[in-house]
Amino acid sequence: MNVRSPKPTTLLLHDGELADVRTLLDELGARFEERSGGPTPTDPQTSWDLVIATPKRILDFISHGETGPTTRIAILASEARVLRKVMRREKIEFVVRRPVHPEALRLLILHALYRGPEKREASRVSIGATVHFRAGWVWRRALLLDLSLRGCRLQARQRLARGDRVSIRLPAKIAGRGSLGLSGRVVRRRPAGRSRQGVDVVAIHFDTTPLDVVRRLQATVNEHAWGPASLHGSTAKRFVVERLLPGTNRDGDAGVEDGMGEATSTGTSTKARGVRGDRRSLSRRVIALGEARARVLIGRDLSLGGMRVDPHPDLSPGDGLRIALHVRSGQPPLVLEAEVCRDDAERGLALRFGNLSREATSYLREMLASLPAIEAPADDRAGTASVGVVVSEILDSECA
Repeated sequence: MNVRSPKPTTLLLHDGELADVRTLLDELGARFEERSGGPTPTDPQTSWDLVIATPKRILDFISHGETGPTTRIAILASEARVLRKVMRREKIEFVVRRPVHPEALRLLILHALYRGPEKREASRVSIGATVHFRAGWVWRRALLLDLSLRGCRLQARQRLARGDRVSIRLPAKIAGRGSLGLSGRVVRRRPAGRSRQGVDVVAIHFDTTPLDVVRRLQATVNEHAWGPASLHGSTAKRFVVERLLPGTNRDGDAGVEDGMGEATSTGTSTKARGVRGDRRSLSRRVIALGEARARVLIGRDLSLGGMRVDPHPDLSPGDGLRIALHVRSGQPPLVLEAEVCRDDAERGLALRFGNLSREATSYLREMLASLPAIEAPADDRAGTASVGVVVSEILDSECA
């Protein structure tokens, strides 16, 4: 047994066949325990985020009476039709058949490890404070709704169009150590609400920035990871209704001037946002991995025209993507242009491929004709069907 942390989140069960998986977990900095052989009697009662095992050992794990929500990945040495059928019957979340593209396996493990709302906060945080921006010569005020390393959303009166270049200045009270200048382009715009005529919510994707700017931006995101800046008066109430309370009417009146309300980033009480020391002790490693996980897409229903991907917090209809499909072991990924064309809520997002070359079309046809290396249970009542899973990575996106 190799103990990687006082509180490991992953259990690796095998008899020597998964040495490459152990290496992947090490490279990802994951906290894990490894068993050479079957699980201990207490393993199934432990709250694991992820269990990776050979078919024999994952069945041993299940037979001990596992409890709690756990993502399970079974790795098969070959096609093994009978074992695949058994894994489907046990509703194992992901079944991986070798040979599998090593990058696809790495991204799948990353996706399984670093997921959930608490990791979402690491990629995008609510702000709710006044900033200045310009899309021409004149600096204007706006309300900074949220911020990530890749972009932000502004609420502003000035009408902006997709593709417009925008400069943004975050004041010292948000960024610390002086103001922080950022630039990017508009990738999405929508009206703020029926009762807010002339006010838009604009999504901006940042340009590639120098390392020192990235570090300051990351520090700013970390600082606000436990909640938005405090807003005064009625603006605070409306901001909470629109951004923080799920299921509420997001089209309520905001009564803003120049697209923003009176705001400050002095912070809320420690009771509301957590102790300052807790924020500063956030693991930079986990945040970095959370950002990496945000670039992973789990796809299904692959076709020449596109595919369906699991819900993703940073993607919306109209967003443009460049993605890499990792499918065939020993071969380079297929890089494609795609657009989010539909949001089906819990069923995920529909991507439409564009500008396919003859070579890309041929490669996709080969993918569709081959047996998928990764499978997941299908939504059937009998629980005996499975669907092929395509693991891909966002290389670049036109989303905030």
